[in-house]
Amino acid sequence: NYFEDAGDVGSYWTYYPPYENRIFNTLTSAPRVWIEQNGPLAGVIGIEHSMVLPAGGEEPLYGIGKSDRSEQTDVLKIVTKVSLKKDDKYVGVETSVVNNLKNHRLRAGFPTGVITDTAAASGHFTVDERPVIPTKDASGEYWKEMQTLPMQHFVDLSDGERGLALLSNSVTEYEALSDVKGTVYLTLFRAMGNMIVTGWECVNRFPAQNGSQLQRQMDFAYAVYPHQGNWQSADVYAQAERFISQPCVYQTIGNHKGSLPYSGGFLEITDDNLVLSAFKKADDGDGYILRVFNPCDSEITADVIFAADILSANHASMGEESREKAGFAGNRLRVTAAANKIMTYRLVF
Repeated sequence: NYFEDAGDVGSYWTYYPPYENRIFNTLTSAPRVWIEQNGPLAGVIGIEHSMVLPAGGEEPLYGIGKSDRSEQTDVLKIVTKVSLKKDDKYVGVETSVVNNLKNHRLRAGFPTGVITDTAAASGHFTVDERPVIPTKDASGEYWKEMQTLPMQHFVDLSDGERGLALLSNSVTEYEALSDVKGTVYLTLFRAMGNMIVTGWECVNRFPAQNGSQLQRQMDFAYAVYPHQGNWQSADVYAQAERFISQPCVYQTIGNHKGSLPYSGGFLEITDDNLVLSAFKKADDGDGYILRVFNPCDSEITADVIFAADILSANHASMGEESREKAGFAGNRLRVTAAANKIMTYRLVF
């Protein structure tokens, strides 16, 4: 979890480095390190980096002209809390930055040690496998600026025997390199100008507005999950879901006995690779809608266990219209989902 800072004179759509770019990292720095917490349930280490960086950069109009990072410098402070909690399978990381610089991109770098041809990243109802080696055109060229790719809440590298996943609730872009260290970068933020280019003949700039320069405090949460096998056998999707959807705790007044047991669950899925997308009241008020999906490359059969017995169950469309009957017994709904399949059910309890 080192940090890399580079210039950014791109637009809202695309990262673009200045012609005279200078890239800095914390690999040779001497950070301030302290133990913040050391108990039986959690340990937390604090790390503060103070990076001396260019204060801004020149953004060339029409893509022509001076394009570099400024000679004037300022200090960017990065505070990171690294935590390990009892029974967690991943190491949590919280990074806070007060951004006082302009025209730059800050990334967290991870030399995973996993050498592979592809990276797996969560997408919309699926997991996307993308090549680590850039796809080149007929002349052997490619756009280096386009090697950053999207992720929903995890990216994973695996050689089939071992792997390392990066989970996040606040980072949506990664870049996996084909280097000897198996490096993966997470883009924390891009601070750049607000040049809006609908065509080079018509360029709009708003120098008095610095919203896109992100001059504020930003907080990021992500985790490092080493594992055996690939993302499917290591339940990476389930670990990412647990990381971003941690339990909320409420204190209530015990002035009545109530009807619920002291412990229990409302919904359980017997296979961690079958992902819960929605469980909600039906739009027309008649029953409940359950939606799950299978992001894996093979069929999954699992039970969805509820806190109450099922009275009726039907397959349903995404628009919640009932279709053929679905199999259930007591409080268990049997789900068979093909690879990359979304399944919707309409239930009455």
